[in-house]
Amino acid sequence: MKKMLILTGSPRKDGNTALMVDAFTKGAKEAGYDVVRFDTAMMNIKGCLHCQTCWSKERSCSLDDDFVKIGSELEAADSLVFAAPMYWSQFPSHLKAVVDKLYAYVVPACQKSLAGKKFAMITCGDGADEHAFDAVVPWYEGLAKYMQWEAAGYVAVPALMEKGDVKKTDGLEKAYELGKKM
Repeated sequence: MKKMLILTGSPRKDGNTALMVDAFTKGAKEAGYDVVRFDTAMMNIKGCLHCQTCWSKERSCSLDDDFVKIGSELEAADSLVFAAPMYWSQFPSHLKAVVDKLYAYVVPACQKSLAGKKFAMITCGDGADEHAFDAVVPWYEGLAKYMQWEAAGYVAVPALMEKGDVKKTDGLEKAYELGKKM
């Protein structure tokens, strides 16, 4: 069975991002994925300190935080999904801390490559139209290229302010379809 890791960054339980991830997960499971999900906003993950001690404790990051739980799942997954609302043209700091720790997978001391994985993004925000995502979409594409991941697609839904607003859009359908095509 194929393995998928979904990392969310929203601090809002049952918000628009969570609803989109639920729809995506349904599609991914129908496509034959075993899905593991971590809600990074509910975890204790310190940012990368650039301490250069990656892999010194037989794991990607030497810091003792919840990234230890994520690391083995990152390595085992065939597909990765980052899902978060967009704050100030970028993801919230909870998910950004995880992204910064991907550094361990590109250093010369790296013991387990993440190259070759499929990568998708789910995001939403309160911007009026798709131009609200003009910064985060190139970031997604650049991260995929840098990490040698296959950019499998993204869903970006604008004009969402209140919990549940995504239900008034086609965002849940798009998330479900992206999950199915993974």
